[in-house]
Amino acid sequence: MVAVIDSGVKLDHPDLKDNIWKNPGETDCNNGIDDDNNGYIDDCYGWNFVDNNNNPMDDDGHGTHIAGIIGAVTNNSTGVAGVNWKIKIMPVKILDSNGNGDLLTLVKALKYAADNGAKVVNLSLGYPSSCTYVDSSQALKDAIDYVKSKNVIIVAAAGNYSCDDDVYPFYPATLNVDNIISVGSSSSDDKLSYFSNYGKNSVDILAPGENIVSTYIDQTGYKSLSGTSMATPFVTGAVALILSNKTDIPNPFAVRDLIVNSADKNSYIEDKVIGGILNLFSAFNSQLSPIKPLNISYSAVSSSTGSSPQAVTISWEKRSNIVEKFVVERMQVGSVGGMQAGSWNVVAELSANETSYTDNTVSGGVTYQYRIGSVYQSSISYSDPITVSVPAPTPTSSPSSSSSGGGGGCHLISVNIYSYLMVILLILIRKFNGILLRRIYSREEGKG
Repeated sequence: MVAVIDSGVKLDHPDLKDNIWKNPGETDCNNGIDDDNNGYIDDCYGWNFVDNNNNPMDDDGHGTHIAGIIGAVTNNSTGVAGVNWKIKIMPVKILDSNGNGDLLTLVKALKYAADNGAKVVNLSLGYPSSCTYVDSSQALKDAIDYVKSKNVIIVAAAGNYSCDDDVYPFYPATLNVDNIISVGSSSSDDKLSYFSNYGKNSVDILAPGENIVSTYIDQTGYKSLSGTSMATPFVTGAVALILSNKTDIPNPFAVRDLIVNSADKNSYIEDKVIGGILNLFSAFNSQLSPIKPLNISYSAVSSSTGSSPQAVTISWEKRSNIVEKFVVERMQVGSVGGMQAGSWNVVAELSANETSYTDNTVSGGVTYQYRIGSVYQSSISYSDPITVSVPAPTPTSSPSSSSSGGGGGCHLISVNIYSYLMVILLILIRKFNGILLRRIYSREEGKG
């Protein structure tokens, strides 16, 4: 079951009505009794958090459009077909007729969806509404952790502001939590949509988001819309389809690893997204492998005494839910110390909970490349390599040597001549300093 937390859903739409969730705990939708004791009276078809009632009908159109992409009925000779046609859609209304909502309502809606059986949540919404850095909400984080404890996956839009989400996070999509999949929009020619947010380390995958025809609330019943809001339900439908049909994944959150690593990649998007463009066929036919480590950074330190140790500390971000261990590999640029250029060497194996490593076996003045591998069973996914130049050690200064033994007389004579010259120089400096100071003084008094 998929919860569409949005502006509601047109419950009687001919392409949707057969796939709308019906709460089995409510025996009578109009008896004014909370039959299932879930805190919501007569919530037969979801809940309206805007008006706080049991009528989650859509008065904006956004939520209905999303619901159709996820699960419009197929083989009915009507309209469009959803990605997952054997599905139940739970309408949860938190956006008003203008498409606006608030964070507190979202928090309540997430808990409602998880408590009432949703396994996937579509969030084609988020904040902020510009390329501005803001902190995430602790209440939102707590709600996401809560639904994670219920094994619920959240598929969230990356935003429509052409922002780099690595720099300006868009919440909740860019929170690095196991149960969130962040989705950007791709164009018909497999490029990043002009409006889509992106992020090499924060946006998991792209999906079609331009000129998408789906169900709507007007008299025609269908409309073409564009946005990451439209891309997100393609991934939501795919996730639900995989979870219900692919039984060889170790846990629900591994579906993120599966769709990210099976995505189609090309040169237009390689620096814009972690994975690529959604390929559902490939996801069903690919071996599960972990998402590569992200956000690789380093610091290189040399000894100030000219002796060991020199050290390089590498840090990274864990994105995969299934990684069993990390391997740190190093390649030397050159052939100092017996390590040949072009040969990767394992320098450490670490547990899945370790995300940094200090290499104390480097040499000062030498350049290395490092890469980190996420390991799951026989599969390994490598980070992009980074190049590290270890600073050369600072030489230790030695005391000046003095003459001794023969020739001492010459040494004494040179010191005497030097002293004589220094006395003359000091007399001249004092004389000219006095002239210079007087001139400055005269100018300060306005007389020069």
